[in-house]
Amino acid sequence: MDLTSVRVRVLLLALILGFGVLAQAAPGQLNPADLASVGRPIALAAEGCNRAFRFSVSRAELRADHAGHGAPPGQRWLVLDLAVENRMPVDLLYDLDYREDLLVASLSRQLYLLVNGHQVSRRALFGDAEAGAIPNNFVLSRWGEQIEGRMVYAVPAAGVESLSLRYYHDQYAPVVIALLGETAGERPQALDQSVQANDLMEIGVFGVESTREWNGRAAPDGMTWLAVDLRGRGFWSIDADALALDREASPEARVRLPKVMEYVEAQGLLQVVVDGEHAFVRDPELGTLSAEPAFLPDAMAGGVGVFPVPEGSESVMLEVHFPEFRGPGIDEPIPESMMFALEGQRVAPHSGKPLGLIEDVPTPFTLHAVDRTDTFGGVAAPANEQLLVLDASMRNTSAVGGMMSISSRVDLVTDGGELAEFVGIFNAGPMMLAEPFWLPAGGDSRRFHLVYRAAEGVVPESLEYRGVSVNTRLALP
Repeated sequence: MDLTSVRVRVLLLALILGFGVLAQAAPGQLNPADLASVGRPIALAAEGCNRAFRFSVSRAELRADHAGHGAPPGQRWLVLDLAVENRMPVDLLYDLDYREDLLVASLSRQLYLLVNGHQVSRRALFGDAEAGAIPNNFVLSRWGEQIEGRMVYAVPAAGVESLSLRYYHDQYAPVVIALLGETAGERPQALDQSVQANDLMEIGVFGVESTREWNGRAAPDGMTWLAVDLRGRGFWSIDADALALDREASPEARVRLPKVMEYVEAQGLLQVVVDGEHAFVRDPELGTLSAEPAFLPDAMAGGVGVFPVPEGSESVMLEVHFPEFRGPGIDEPIPESMMFALEGQRVAPHSGKPLGLIEDVPTPFTLHAVDRTDTFGGVAAPANEQLLVLDASMRNTSAVGGMMSISSRVDLVTDGGELAEFVGIFNAGPMMLAEPFWLPAGGDSRRFHLVYRAAEGVVPESLEYRGVSVNTRLALP
C-alpha cells in the first residue's frame, strides 16, 4: 500500500468519525482531532525557552472532571504534563553577577494559556486534592535542574483552533510554547467598536449577546443573561538587562521588558449598570473571563463575562472601574473608569422626591420609599408576619471608589421600639445583592432594597443609621 492510499484512508476515517478534515499539526503539537474526546492521553513534544528557562510539555489530556472538580459550564479541563528546567547561561553569571538559582514565584500568575488567540485561561489550582501537580512556586537551584508536574487549564468544550502557553518573568524574555495551531496569527485584532485605553492597558468589547439560558443555566426569573466578550492588552513594562534577553547585547545595555497587566479586584469592579443606578457583577460560575483577568502584552485577549440583568432594561452600560495598581514605573495608580454603552445610552438615575436624606460624608444615603408586602425576591413572610421593604440608594462623593456594606449600617425600628429582623439586601430584579459591593467615585447613585421581617400590623417608625461622618435616626412618615 503506497503513502497516498494511507492518507486517503485516514481522511475517510476522520470524516466517518465526524472530525471533519484533519488540519496539519506541527511536529510535537496537538491535532484538532485530539480535542474531540475526553479521557484520552496525547503524547506531545512541545517546548519553548529563553536565556534562563526551558519549558517542555510531554502530554495532554482533556477531562470533564479533575481532582474532584467538574469543569466550568461549557468547558473542559486541559491537563498538561510540564517540565521546567534551569538553563542559566554563564555570561549572566559572570558578566552581570546573576545568581545560578532561578525563582518561579507563581506559575498561576506567570504561565497563561492563550486559546484561539483571544481568550486567556489561568492555571486552575485544586490544593491538596490534586496529586502530581507541579508546585505553583519553586526554586531551581543549579544549571540542569528541573521540576515536573501537571498544569490544568479550562478550555472551551468546542471550537478550539489554537493553543499556546505564554510565560512572563521579571528578568527574562517571554516564552511561547505552541500546543496547537499557529502562534503567528495570535496578534491584536481590529475591534468592531472603539477601544479605550490608559497608561496601563487598553480594553474593548468584541461582542454582546442577550439570552435566557447560558451553558445550560437559565437566568433568574425576570432576568436575562448578558454575555460580554471583553478583551484587553497590557502596556506595562519594566526596566531589565538587555543581555538577559539577547546574547549579543552589551552587559551595560537596558531594555523595557513587557509585563502582564492583571485587572485585580475585577470581580467587584467590573459592572453592568442598568438604567443609571442598578449595578450587576458577573456570575462567578459562568463565562470564560477570569475573576481577575490577565491582559497579556502580546495579544488582545480576555474572555466572556456573563451578567444577570433585568428584562426590559432601557439603558445598559458596562463600567470598568479600577483599584490602585502598584509596581515599578506605574505613575497612574488609579486610572479613570471606562464606560461602554451596550444598549441605549448612559442615563441619569430616576428622580423623585425622597422620603428622607442622610447627609453622610462622603456617602449620602437616600430613602425613596417604604413598602409592606407578603413576598419579595422569592422570600415569603411566615404566617402572622409581614415584610418591610426599604427602597434606598447611596452615593460616593469622594475622589476614590470603595467597597461598601449597607446592611450593617441600617436598623429598622418599629412603633413598639423593637428592631425588625433583617432578611437581606436586593438588587433590581429583584435578586440578592452580595455585600460588600463597589460604590464608584464621583457621585453616581447605586440603588437597592433592604428587606426586614416583623409581626403583622407592626408599623415601621424610624431608621437607625451608623455612617462615616454621622450616626443618626431618620423618622419615617
